[in-house]
Amino acid sequence: MGSKEAVIRAFLSNDCVSNFHYVDLRGNIAISAELTDGQDLKSHVTLQAGLKAIEVLAAESISIVSDFNRTLDVQFEAYCEYQRQGAETDAVRDLEYEGAT
Repeated sequence: MGSKEAVIRAFLSNDCVSNFHYVDLRGNIAISAELTDGQDLKSHVTLQAGLKAIEVLAAESISIVSDFNRTLDVQFEAYCEYQRQGAETDAVRDLEYEGAT
């Protein structure tokens, strides 16, 4: 199997994924109604594999967004700490004192 990106791109370009209009919600995951309508045993097994793939993709997406947000938060917190340390220097206090007088 190829890279995660190649697998996800192939999945998202599939007609079943890109052209559906009716969805069923399972938890917070929107699933094509086509994947939830299996009747016979063969299609049921295939549909279960499709549902599992969507659940895995949703979990991966949640993980990516969470990691992205954490990365942004770390950088922002470092910036705020840098600004706070700069504001606590004697030079800044002297400027504030001069401005007040």
